[in-house]
Amino acid sequence: MPAVVGGWHKGKSRDSATLLKLTPAVVAGHLTGAKHIGLYPLTEKDSCWWIAADFDGSVAMLDALAYVKAARFRGIPAALEISQSGRGAHVWIFFTESIPAALARQLGTGLIHEAMGLRGSMTLSSYDRLFPSQDAHTGQGIGNLISAPLNGKRRNNDGTTLFLDTTTLEPYADQWAYLSSLDRLTPSAAKSHLHNLPAVRLGKEVRRLGLPRSSKIVPRPAMISTIKHAASMANPEFYDRQRQRRSTWNIPRHLRFYDETLEGDLITPRGLLASSRPDSGYCSPGCLVGRCSKPLNCSQSSIATPNSATTARSSPR
Repeated sequence: MPAVVGGWHKGKSRDSATLLKLTPAVVAGHLTGAKHIGLYPLTEKDSCWWIAADFDGSVAMLDALAYVKAARFRGIPAALEISQSGRGAHVWIFFTESIPAALARQLGTGLIHEAMGLRGSMTLSSYDRLFPSQDAHTGQGIGNLISAPLNGKRRNNDGTTLFLDTTTLEPYADQWAYLSSLDRLTPSAAKSHLHNLPAVRLGKEVRRLGLPRSSKIVPRPAMISTIKHAASMANPEFYDRQRQRRSTWNIPRHLRFYDETLEGDLITPRGLLASSRPDSGYCSPGCLVGRCSKPLNCSQSSIATPNSATTARSSPR
């Protein structure tokens, strides 16, 4: 909650509240563990100085590593932090100066899309885990906050909120030396990288297998990721609210029309099956990934389709 004079309570008007300043003493208190602060990345000018991706769940670190790989392949410096719970991960990208939040979020979205090609098991809800969480202020609040790293209490007692070496997944011995050596993106570099990142395509826009450039292998995860995007669509409510500058909290950016089994198979809508027939020009009768750049024996992958012999149930969608 915002740090204001007299304390914050639900329903309190932001206009009448007096925000407390972020002073060296407050930062020192965070670093020593006397208090734990959070950061609101969205400025009053709808810009930000950094973009952070938040990954949760039992495989959070694997998802985060795929995101870091996608970023570093393109020359984007990304710092991996273990979250305060020890079960999640944050990946930070810093800028030399503030840039429009919309631009920063597009950059993060493109990197998540690339990471999903490396780890097909990543869920599309990862697109909703970027900070800042909005392109612009709604006029009713100050955006979403993320826990600040390097909290003294967590560092000393739990070994969390620290930046990790991606080769060992152990904290850097000197966190300050690591951060001082970490490059920051210029606004022009951010725009250049955004231009080169693949666009996120959903539903009928998915026409071919989306292979991540950050891998020299033609991975099975790329096939799974492509099918997930083909079986999804943009959520009109999300974009209507965003256009009206209303809160998009807890409203997914994408609507997903697939399911996953415990074995890792995908159950897809029947509508995708029509695209897999030989007369459609797709690579093979069993392929749902679109017009592939090269023939793929998709029937050997773990993709369960409605009416398929490999699944005992079909999707009602």
